[in-house]
Amino acid sequence: MTAQRYIEANDQMMKAAVDGL
Repeated sequence: MTAQRYIEANDQMMKAAVDGL
């Protein structure tokens, strides 16, 4: 898993968490 993919996945999770609020 490359760092870029990790960053993209983390960004998606953060957006999902914000949408959950």
